[in-house]
Amino acid sequence: MAQSLKIDYEKIEEMKIKNGLNYIKEFPNYLKIVDELTESLVIQIKKAFDYYEDHYPNPQVIEKIILCGGMAEMENLRDTLVRRLEIPCEFADPFQNISVKNLTAENKKTSLTMISALGLAMRATANPYNS
Repeated sequence: MAQSLKIDYEKIEEMKIKNGLNYIKEFPNYLKIVDELTESLVIQIKKAFDYYEDHYPNPQVIEKIILCGGMAEMENLRDTLVRRLEIPCEFADPFQNISVKNLTAENKKTSLTMISALGLAMRATANPYNS
């Protein structure tokens, strides 16, 4: 994406979070590129659903998708996935099982990008490395 728009990586990440799936006048190709990425994501999710249903006997009905990671923060992504996949989508709550003092709005906002690190930290505290 950064190469297509000839913009550095940090600027693209900022644009994805700030603008999500919206048109940017200064970068007319942005929406087309982001839309292609979103379409690819929808296709991959559908493939995962099909694989699950084809390879597991008596699969449970998938009731919702829980979004996490940096792309989850993109504006309008959740609504687009709900519309395209016809299944509810919600944001993960990385702090659901963690007691955090003084959780700031900024920490909560960026928590979707930290979910893997939080999970690894929880795992390490449950099973610390013993030498």
